[in-house]
Amino acid sequence: ESAWHEVEVLPESRLAAILGDGRVRVNSRHHQGVTPDIVGSGLRVTSIAPDGWVEGLEGASQRWLVSVQWHPERPEMAGTMGPLFREFVRAAGG
Repeated sequence: ESAWHEVEVLPESRLAAILGDGRVRVNSRHHQGVTPDIVGSGLRVTSIAPDGWVEGLEGASQRWLVSVQWHPERPEMAGTMGPLFREFVRAAGG
């Protein structure tokens, strides 16, 4: 079963262009995560949880690289994550 928490989607990111910037309520099922100090080269943080864990990343040098730590594919997220999937399909050329 999912736990729920809010994340802050940071402005001027692809994720913000898709979902809007500000707070979004997301589901959580993970037991591992990334902190801002260990984000890989070429990636930038696009969303962060109140506890400081990174919840979203994007790559600037790729045509479309967007990642989220929550589970947008789960049925309980269908209402709010539809735009993310539509943008993914659009970016994939479909």
